Amino acid sequence: MLFDMSKPMLENFATAANMMVRVFAILAAVSAVLYLLSSWRLQKVSKRESDQKSEADAQRAGLQAEISKIQSKLEELKTENVRLAAEVEQGHEARLEVLRRFGPRAVSQAAAAGIVSVLQPYAGQKVNFGYFTELETAAFAEQLLNAFKESGWKPQVFKLKSIQALYGIEYGGPNPDDPALHALAEAIKLVDKRATTEEDIASVPSPTQQPQLTDQLWVMVGLHRPHVRKRLESEPEPQQ
Repeated sequence: MLFDMSKPMLENFATAANMMVRVFAILAAVSAVLYLLSSWRLQKVSKRESDQKSEADAQRAGLQAEISKIQSKLEELKTENVRLAAEVEQGHEARLEVLRRFGPRAVSQAAAAGIVSVLQPYAGQKVNFGYFTELETAAFAEQLLNAFKESGWKPQVFKLKSIQALYGIEYGGPNPDDPALHALAEAIKLVDKRATTEEDIASVPSPTQQPQLTDQLWVMVGLHRPHVRKRLESEPEPQQ
C-alpha cells in the first residue's frame, strides 16, 4: 500500500510519523521526569518519616531514662525516709527513756487500764495505801490511787510527812497465798517493775525498815529511785 502512495503522501506520512515519535519521546521524557520527581518526593517523605521516627524514639528513650532516674530517686527517698523514721523513733524512745529515768513518774493510760483490769475481779477489797507527801511522790501516788478506786478497791490512805530512805513501791499482805495479793503484785508491776514484796524486803538488809501498816494488804509508795550513771570502760577509776 505504501508503494502505491505518491511521494508527497510518503513525505507527509514520514513527517507525521516523525512527529509522533517526537511526541512519544517527549511523553517518555516527561514520564521519566515525573517518575524521578515522584520518587524523590517519596524518598524525601520517607526520610522525613524516618527522621521523625528516630527523633520520637530518641525522645522516648530520653523519657524512659528520666523516668528511671525519677524512680531511682524515689527509691532513694523512700530509703532515706525509712532511715529518718527509724532515727526519729530511736530518738523518741531515747527521750522516753530519759524521761523515765530522770523525769517524774506517771501512771500511763495503758497502765491504768491494766491495773483496773487486774484488780476489778476483787472489787471491794480493802488495802492500806501509804505514800510520802513529797511533791513527785504524792503526784504519782495519787494517779495510782485513782486507778485503785476505779477498779472498785477501797483504799485507806495514809499520807506520811516523815520521808525515810524508801524508794519505789513496796507492798505486802498477811497471807502469801491470797489471790488478791497476787493481783495487787501484778498491778503494781505495771508501774514499777522493781517493786518489792514484804519477803524481798526481809531478805535484803536495809538501814530502814519497811512500813508496817496493818495485818491486811498494804501498798507503800516511796521516793523516785535515783538514777546512777554507769561508768564507761574508757573512763578512769575514781581516786580513793
